[in-house]
Amino acid sequence: MKQYAVIFSPRAEEQLGNLYIYIAEHAGKEQAERYVSSIVEFCQRLSTFPERGTKRDDVRLGLRIIGYTSSDTWHFLRWTGLWFPH
Repeated sequence: MKQYAVIFSPRAEEQLGNLYIYIAEHAGKEQAERYVSSIVEFCQRLSTFPERGTKRDDVRLGLRIIGYTSSDTWHFLRWTGLWFPH
């Protein structure tokens, strides 16, 4: 099976860092590590099937929306064969 690179944009890395800090301050470092790590692992799994999710070219060309949990939705933008969180 073909593997694709999953690359986090600087903005996504910053947002994950800020999320970690927020959760650590309110729920502890262990909870922050678990939650942020689960997001990163979820995104890394896009390397095997990156075109999952719902196409939303009506919003932005190449945009796909995929559910992370029942209450969270993540947006991914395809760019020249690589996938970047948007």
